[in-house]
Amino acid sequence: MTTLKYFYLFIPCFVFLSCVEDDLPETQDPNLFMGVWKLESSMINNTAETLSECDKESTLILFWFSEADPFYNAEIYTYQANESGECVETERILNASWVPSLTFTSDGNATAGVPLTYTLEDNMTITLELGLEDELLTLEGEIPIEDKMVSISRSYRKLRQQVP
Repeated sequence: MTTLKYFYLFIPCFVFLSCVEDDLPETQDPNLFMGVWKLESSMINNTAETLSECDKESTLILFWFSEADPFYNAEIYTYQANESGECVETERILNASWVPSLTFTSDGNATAGVPLTYTLEDNMTITLELGLEDELLTLEGEIPIEDKMVSISRSYRKLRQQVP
């Protein structure tokens, strides 16, 4: 009878522990994000941009150095055609970082996300959200363009895997 009493006492503990773990969303596998990604489409303030072949050379590189570094690293290269039609680099961001994470609200709900963060020359920090959908990497958020914050949504297609 004593054994049965302990059995009934521990059942609620096991049920509680299994429910708590199941309620948390899973973070994304970082290996799915790593690699070289080429720009495929872009929207600014919910308006699709027409991309030239030069625009499509814009690249997002997601990589990781070692287990000692808790953040993953990113580089963003943007290209556009100049007046003579040559493809030139117009932006280079080398200080970006990203990491799959869980964000908890004050009421205890968790949301999985993959923020990409970098700092501009004027010390403004930009945080964009990475996502994966149908073999496309999406980058969404707000960035400053011509002294105004605009909403962007960009899609990238993987060019190649990161070299180990």
